[in-house]
Amino acid sequence: MNNPGSFDTTTGLEITEGPVLAPDNTKKNKKLRIGILIAAFILICVPAVLAVIFLGDSRAKIIRAIRNTYAEIDNGSNKLLSALDIEDITAKKDFTVSLDLAGGISDTDFNLNADIMFDKDLVQMEGDVIVSYIPNIEFALRFDEERVSLHIPMIKDYLFVYDYHDKNDGYISILTDTGALNTALADSYDAIFSKDMVSSKDGRKLIDVIIDELKETEVKKTESKEFEVDGKDVKCAGYEIMVSDSSIEKILDELGDIDALKDMRIDDRLYDILDKAGDITLQVYIYKNKLAAIDMKSDLPELNIRFEGGDYRCQNVNAVLDGEEVLSIKGDIDDDVEKASISIFDQEIISYKYDLSNGDLNTKIMGLYSSDAKIKNDGKSLEIELDLMDIEDSYVGGSIKIKKGSSVSELSGNEFDVGKASSDEIDALIKEIYEVAAGITGSN
Repeated sequence: MNNPGSFDTTTGLEITEGPVLAPDNTKKNKKLRIGILIAAFILICVPAVLAVIFLGDSRAKIIRAIRNTYAEIDNGSNKLLSALDIEDITAKKDFTVSLDLAGGISDTDFNLNADIMFDKDLVQMEGDVIVSYIPNIEFALRFDEERVSLHIPMIKDYLFVYDYHDKNDGYISILTDTGALNTALADSYDAIFSKDMVSSKDGRKLIDVIIDELKETEVKKTESKEFEVDGKDVKCAGYEIMVSDSSIEKILDELGDIDALKDMRIDDRLYDILDKAGDITLQVYIYKNKLAAIDMKSDLPELNIRFEGGDYRCQNVNAVLDGEEVLSIKGDIDDDVEKASISIFDQEIISYKYDLSNGDLNTKIMGLYSSDAKIKNDGKSLEIELDLMDIEDSYVGGSIKIKKGSSVSELSGNEFDVGKASSDEIDALIKEIYEVAAGITGSN
């Protein structure tokens, strides 16, 4: 479904299409992308680096504050994240996602019923779909470490296969770059099953480099400052750390050497932000063993991060770059209702209202699109009932259920190797598909 103004959850936060924001839309979109990068740096990179480089008394206090602050996100303080937690369900990579969805794109309606089964080292999707005037189409799709397989019973008894580790020099190689396709499929498999992803060995190696670069970095206590935390002005202990540009460059180089991150170009994106920063001075302020503020001073405009707290310290956070607010996270819990929103450059990206008592969830995207859902999670399964959501000329609604266990069946049929099929074989296949479609629709 085309979902303008949505988030891409496999590659990170990126607006690919959306409503007209203002006459200077191009400029604002550019600022929005910059803000997203800064937000990612704030929420991930700063605490991750700080958490591993500090040793000694002052360093230990900073480590404790960072761990205490971010641990609250995982310990159930954020009620919606807790309700959506499926770690126990999916931990053994033996689980099933069941979909029962109805929707439409432009003038085309669809109904989809399918089970997506994860079974250790493969994923298989079985189900049926109705698309507008086309009757029920059964299908089974398998994705394993060697090939993609597809079986659609109505197209005779073919089992379409594509081996993405093979040369695939058939007619398809004229139609598309099979090398790029093979790489994309291999990368997708690795991402799903964590093969060649960042391992604990990679993490230890990176930590060793960071410690080696920064173990001599001076951490000194500075004057305490007052900040607003949990709704009141409080005095916070201050610490100052200086990180050299050469140390940052070496750390980013090491990050780029991790195979699983090369294609993601994480080091390049961070370097785009940091390459002109020079030496960076971090001023960290702590209140009750949690973060209260971080100021980053360098050759770039100053970045100020404030952890304003509430029910937990990360519930309300804002970041200001050169006097302009680039990120704002706001939230509160009133009785049994949790509310939260994330804004970048004063533009609300997403907000929600979650009722803890009955699981009702209302979500708004870009302040324009609204969705209502009900969440049930008993630790063994997660169920989401989604009311019809309209987005311009598209809509979708139905249910999603994630539960432990899977039951994958073997696919059978006469194999048709898409990667090696000749032009004549492809033409004959297309003719057969056309005849099937004509029979369904009553066309001549």
